[in-house]
Amino acid sequence: MEKRATSKDVAQLAGVSQATVSYVLNNKKGQTISPETRERVLKAARLLDYMPTHVARVLQACRTNCIAVSVNKNVMLPRYGQVLEGARSILDKEGYRLLLCTDALSPSGYPDYLNRCILHRADGILYVGADGQEPLSSALEYILAHNIPFVAYDSCQENPSLSSVNLDYYSGTKDAVEYFLSLGGKHLAYLRPCQEINTPQEIQREAGVRAAVAACPGASLEVFDDFLPGDARLDENFSFHFLQELSTSARNFFSTVVSRVAEGTRFVCSWGAWAQPLSSLLPPSDDDAPSILSLAQVGSFPYGNQDRRILTCNLLNYLAGECCARLLLHQLHEKGEPEKQLLRPGVLRPDVAGPF
Repeated sequence: MEKRATSKDVAQLAGVSQATVSYVLNNKKGQTISPETRERVLKAARLLDYMPTHVARVLQACRTNCIAVSVNKNVMLPRYGQVLEGARSILDKEGYRLLLCTDALSPSGYPDYLNRCILHRADGILYVGADGQEPLSSALEYILAHNIPFVAYDSCQENPSLSSVNLDYYSGTKDAVEYFLSLGGKHLAYLRPCQEINTPQEIQREAGVRAAVAACPGASLEVFDDFLPGDARLDENFSFHFLQELSTSARNFFSTVVSRVAEGTRFVCSWGAWAQPLSSLLPPSDDDAPSILSLAQVGSFPYGNQDRRILTCNLLNYLAGECCARLLLHQLHEKGEPEKQLLRPGVLRPDVAGPF
């Protein structure tokens, strides 16, 4: 049997004392340790795959029946709450509980969600990516080396070694815009965040919009991408005053857009939160055809979108959470191979309460 690394081995590799190793790995307060020394100790521990003795003992125990969940977005945003509820609905039936974690680095040098598995406080990981962001490469290396059950949502689509559930933003957007064009006017204004927020989702959505317009005879497109939305800071700030500030800045931008486009222009919004403020600025119309297509959901369960001038896409959040849970259970119970699932968003009618 291969000999397990000790704190003495870590100390020798890092060139420090065993006491320093203990202080760093236990995050001991009141000790003056330079950032450089701390990093040397953490790097040595990772290289040696060092595990404290008490943790090694715990690893021989039974399962925790907990799943570590990392959500790199504000969980007050409805989309991410729906993903978690979908996952919970499946995992709860199998006796598992969700353990909400962060991606902040723990004293071990690994993110909190992975450290929960290392300390045997969780049996697997559900990683909910932020705008396509992937976990740290060092975390992924550890997960793969130790066969930790892991599923990513909205992330890790191109990594064949990891299970993931992703959305086909390109095809879903193209379908939705083609349907939107079939209902009425052919001149569209596309509102998207500025190029500073050029995430994989935004790239796919814009490509889908352009492809649908190009395929429709007589259709034309204007793109407005000069708005830096405060929505990007919702992960850090969800206060009432911030939301007021966000609403004001968005309304000013939409007012400018409405004043610049030709009469009869219809709108496609990349972000769901924009649709209703934009709708409030449009003049009344006798036309029953929707004036706005939102590429994300508008309104929340159980009421959904009640504005008949808005068509909204269903991002299948609840279903995505269910799919993530099933892939995790497959790994936990059967040690199955990595699996990929790609979900295609659809369109919700204005009188349908989503997302369930």
